[in-house]
Amino acid sequence: MKDESLVKLSILTSIIGISGLLVFLFVSKPLQVRVQDIDETLLGKRVEVSGKVEDLFSKNGHIFFYLRNVSKIKVVAFRSTVKRLGLEDLRDGDSVKVIGTVERYRGEIEIITKDLRILS
Repeated sequence: MKDESLVKLSILTSIIGISGLLVFLFVSKPLQVRVQDIDETLLGKRVEVSGKVEDLFSKNGHIFFYLRNVSKIKVVAFRSTVKRLGLEDLRDGDSVKVIGTVERYRGEIEIITKDLRILS
């Protein structure tokens, strides 16, 4: 094969692979869990969890709060997510549904927000 053909084949294969990953990411449903069930076994997993917002504060455009439903877990929404989802009006006491990734930061398990809906 000519070098030009190999380059075209490589580019096509890369585009197909990246497209497949994006489709999988957007089509795959998050695990529906309860706050009290989130632990180390869910690190790196996408989850959907509901509860009430507590101890909300903002720093440099990022939002931090605890989501309570029997127990509580820290939730982080980075500035870009806050803007994209219009979360500037989020308040303590709001009932919300959060979709995000379970991560560990400084020894504490938290959810990094990808989507958030205010239920009431």
